[in-house]
Amino acid sequence: FDAAMIGSLLAGTDESPGEVYLHQGRSFKAYRGMGSVGAMARGSADRYFQAEVRDTLKLVPEGIEGQVPYKGPVAGVLHQLAGGLKAAMGYV
Repeated sequence: FDAAMIGSLLAGTDESPGEVYLHQGRSFKAYRGMGSVGAMARGSADRYFQAEVRDTLKLVPEGIEGQVPYKGPVAGVLHQLAGGLKAAMGYV
């Protein structure tokens, strides 16, 4: 079973939740991984076997919170990823 985690890669797109905001002249979106303290404090703790923890200072984070650059529609990001894979296959 192979998998890739790409949450922050797509977090800045239009299709991800959250509002676009300006900071020092650049556009960003807030990013909160589901294993972050903020997400667990708001209800995802059971996914990380920490549902019984009542004190948020004792939660053990497995994710991050921050901001990511705004990227526009996800189609543009996926187009670039597909193009990169196609180009890489040319070397194999």
